[in-house]
Amino acid sequence: MLGQVYEDYSEIINITGPNRFDVSGYDYFVRSKRGAQPKINKAWEKSRGTMVYLGEWHTHFEKYPRPSATDKNLMANSLRTTKMEIDFLFLIIVGLDNTYWVGKEIGNKLIELVRIGLEC
Repeated sequence: MLGQVYEDYSEIINITGPNRFDVSGYDYFVRSKRGAQPKINKAWEKSRGTMVYLGEWHTHFEKYPRPSATDKNLMANSLRTTKMEIDFLFLIIVGLDNTYWVGKEIGNKLIELVRIGLEC
């Protein structure tokens, strides 16, 4: 996921799809840096440094998706090794029948985000 970070909020503007270097299974997905990094670099350059990598999204073949151990490790490692100036990353997992799980890796903890506001 690519987007912009502001003082009070972050905005996801674009997402990339899987590429041939990625690895996936029933309840996990590991994005290959080899396929994703050029897209991230291009967005950053085109935006003059305002569009940055904000995290990962993928699907799970389950009704109520939850992060797998692979997902949790990926997020912790991605945040720890990032060269960006942000201290968080998002994770969105899309399940069956329009279900989803949304979380944010902060520090070394992946927390579930809760939807607030009016239903559409």
